[in-house]
Amino acid sequence: MCHDPPVTGATVAAVAMIQGRTGDRMKPIIFISAVSEEFRGLRREVADVLRKLGYEPHSQESLPTLEGHLRQALREQIDHCEGLIQIVGAGYGAEPPSIDADYGRVSYTQFEYLYARLKGKKRWVFFAADGDAVGRDKPIAHLDLPRAELGHPDPAAYQAERRALQQRYIADLRSNGQVRHSFADAQRLLGQVQDIRDELLVLRTEWERARRRIGRIQFGVGVLLVIVLLALLAAYLTGDLERYGCRVPVMHGTCRVHGLGGVPTPGDEQRWFAAVADGCPGLRDYTHDPKAHPVFIDKARAALASPTVQRSERWQRKDNLVHSITIGIGTSPSMDSEEAARAGALQQAITRAEQLCLMPTAGEDFRLPS
Repeated sequence: MCHDPPVTGATVAAVAMIQGRTGDRMKPIIFISAVSEEFRGLRREVADVLRKLGYEPHSQESLPTLEGHLRQALREQIDHCEGLIQIVGAGYGAEPPSIDADYGRVSYTQFEYLYARLKGKKRWVFFAADGDAVGRDKPIAHLDLPRAELGHPDPAAYQAERRALQQRYIADLRSNGQVRHSFADAQRLLGQVQDIRDELLVLRTEWERARRRIGRIQFGVGVLLVIVLLALLAAYLTGDLERYGCRVPVMHGTCRVHGLGGVPTPGDEQRWFAAVADGCPGLRDYTHDPKAHPVFIDKARAALASPTVQRSERWQRKDNLVHSITIGIGTSPSMDSEEAARAGALQQAITRAEQLCLMPTAGEDFRLPS
């Protein structure tokens, strides 16, 4: 197993330098992923092309370990990049000292791509053909061998195991729908990187839009801080820190909770709403309540002093209000007895009376008096 190198003073300084460049964010960052012992030189050539196109190339080569944990340093850098270019060859490369909890046994180079995919970063994969024309730093036969000082008993088995892991990774890349390119020589790769400049331009546009948005947020925060400072200065000069300080939006909520600076608390608001619900009697009682808040007392007095207008309507019939009820005896049906006739006449009278006493509506029979 390959282990992360220890942290040194130079490592800490390099981390600070890289984080400073990332914080400035003067250019979009493109992370270049490749096995160092196979494509270190080619990775640098790709970085030169990206610089000419106006991007900031980052790679594992420029990343020291952070507290002895290279994977965490890789995560932080990929989080800040806009896209990832990976050069895939025959080499598996160095691997972390422990199996990754998310991806299993993977090399650092494989981890870079898988983490970028997890974070939804734009990715470009370039597959290198076999042979020396692609610009390998080492022949394929010399890749993924154990270091001589380790004295591994079976270097061939060590190499074969890692080759199998790399082939499995390549098969996964080919099967997951990832857009990929192939190159047989170094110049072809550099030309292909030039060819994706339109796609890189889309990333740049999104990055610039996000940068402007962050700039507006920073400007707004700056203005708010100026307002806070001016309010505190006014409070200091006038000796009324609470009243002026509570006018600041970010401090108003705190003042409301604690009843500072003359700001009503939630309890004060509840008593006020209850008084309003009771109408004029409730407002009069509120003005004499020792627990009433001065702000609401002023509102209650203003409401009681203001004139009120009530609108009422009176309806009357156009004709006389007294109507005679005539029961047509001649047209009434014959009754079996005098009692039945009386009951029928009474029912007709009740029905007519109900019709006359219905709620008046504007129309032919009723009108509003002028």
